[in-house]
Amino acid sequence: MAHHLRYTLTIFFFEVCGMIPLSAQTKSDSLLTQYEETAGRQRIAVANQIFQLLNDEEVTDSLIHFDNTAHQDTVAATLYYWMGEQKFYGQDFVRGVAYFNKALEFLEKGKDIGRIGDSYNDLAICYARQGLFQEALEAATRSVEMGEQLKDKERLVTATNIVGCIYMMAKQSANGEKHLLRSLQLAQELNDSVKIAVRYGTLSELRQTLGDNQKAVEYARQALRMDSLRGDRARMAVRRVQLASPLFAMGRTDEAEAQLNEARPVLEAAGNKVSLAICLNQMGYVALKKEQWNKAAQWFEQSIAIYAQTGERFSESKAEWGLWQALQHIDIRQAAAHLEKYAILKDTLYQQDVARMTAEYEARYQNNELRLMNEQEKQKNKMLLIIGATIGLVLLGGVLIQLYILRLKRKNSRMKTQLDQVRDQLLTPADREFVSRVDQLLDKQFRSFNVDLEQLASELCITRSQLNRKMKAILDQSMSEHVSRVRIERAKRLIEDGEMSISEVARACGIDDVAYFSRLFRKQSGMSPSEYKSKQKA
Repeated sequence: MAHHLRYTLTIFFFEVCGMIPLSAQTKSDSLLTQYEETAGRQRIAVANQIFQLLNDEEVTDSLIHFDNTAHQDTVAATLYYWMGEQKFYGQDFVRGVAYFNKALEFLEKGKDIGRIGDSYNDLAICYARQGLFQEALEAATRSVEMGEQLKDKERLVTATNIVGCIYMMAKQSANGEKHLLRSLQLAQELNDSVKIAVRYGTLSELRQTLGDNQKAVEYARQALRMDSLRGDRARMAVRRVQLASPLFAMGRTDEAEAQLNEARPVLEAAGNKVSLAICLNQMGYVALKKEQWNKAAQWFEQSIAIYAQTGERFSESKAEWGLWQALQHIDIRQAAAHLEKYAILKDTLYQQDVARMTAEYEARYQNNELRLMNEQEKQKNKMLLIIGATIGLVLLGGVLIQLYILRLKRKNSRMKTQLDQVRDQLLTPADREFVSRVDQLLDKQFRSFNVDLEQLASELCITRSQLNRKMKAILDQSMSEHVSRVRIERAKRLIEDGEMSISEVARACGIDDVAYFSRLFRKQSGMSPSEYKSKQKA
């Protein structure tokens, strides 16, 4: 469950836009196409028609209208911004990104810092909802800059909260907590109980990612109390789902289920599809825990349908994983189909990363080529420039190839982890207990620097050869292979804790020779211990 909770709880962070139903293709979208195909007065007339529709939908604060003397850039900036807002509140995050980016093309030409900040703020949320965390962080950071420039606490409360949440998604909890605590302090200075409750809810999620479930429960209950004092049932439902997550992690399954059962109908009535999907996902895992396979499948199928609408493929992949686990006990063919869907979704996310990386390098290549052409016109020695450009492109191509190979290695590592998880799901309780006992004895031997497999087998009341055969049958690994794997998994956890040096980690894993430890770590994980440590810090 731990891997599931780490990912599904992150979507709560942006609940500020989760209270309105999902949007679909609207009449305003069709009119926007017409707007882009016209010019002059006719274009302004079409824009005014769209503003009328947005006002009727209560997207805008009041009716916006431009006369024929209005500057076209001003009309375009305003129109794309409010179309972005329509998609943002309607949870159509793909089109929201497109419209906000279009609005910023025009807004950046002017001096409306407030509107630019609002655009970056909502753009960050739209990116994050699609799992595009790097783009989300860049947009959110720009929003913070605008808030600081304007000295606007209201704006900074939201912007710093979003920055903190994105850092948390990227597993940089220390940075995330710093921004979230600043956001909470600003909300307290404004004495805004709604914003304070939201921050407590987000901090609850952060404490759970750090394994502090008790503190996560305390934060969630505090947020729930504040929302209940205002009688805000819709937000109380969100808090109940937040509270259920650490309760479930603590093994308090019945309490978690009670919170989810109370939240679900309220979220449905409020049209909060995003929080509803998370609620359904959690209900699915509660049902799995209780071995209620049909009920679990029902909840996962409903959450998948919602994620498919919002385009949140990252969360959808986690729901597919849960559905696969439930269907193993109902229909093995359907289970296999959903396992394949899970793999496709994970592969699609990987391909998006590769495509984005390739596009960045392609853009650099084109810029370099243009620069060289201009220099060739100004300089006599064209041959030297051509040679220099060729070398640069070869080097750039080499870097791109190396990066691509690195990504493939990481993908293979992820696929190996997934296969290990699948294999773990198929183990019998007796097999799990046996492997757990082996790992406990290994941990004891690591601490005494004396890995003795004969002694380990003796403590299990079997021979060394029997031990090796049994581990091969259960995990498809020899005992020596399993020892290496357990060492490195333990090393990774200790490195992630950040409290030990590499040599101390090696000793804690029963290895006195740091050079041998580094070779073993690289063989198992594809990188050195220091590279892994740097990656965690990043």
